[in-house]
Amino acid sequence: MRSLAALVALAALLLGGAGWVAELKHSRDQFLGKARLHAAHRAGALKSLPSLEDEKWKRWCARYAEWHGEMERKYRDAASTPWRRVEVDTEEPPFPL
Repeated sequence: MRSLAALVALAALLLGGAGWVAELKHSRDQFLGKARLHAAHRAGALKSLPSLEDEKWKRWCARYAEWHGEMERKYRDAASTPWRRVEVDTEEPPFPL
């Protein structure tokens, strides 16, 4: 009877572990998706930067690209350690009016 209980306990651990691994993979995939999104926004901002004439817009666009670069790095790091807690995002640079 003890070996049956041990076998059931082992099966539960293995099944629970498989669920945990699936959750980690899901988190990793989500973090990588966010990193790609921020990389695309950063690339777009850097591409438009040379065509801007207004200094106020240039400064904002440069800061916007920098912020997206920070977020990209944050989420790429998070994807490599998906079991760790991720800090709340800092605020996006305010749009100049």
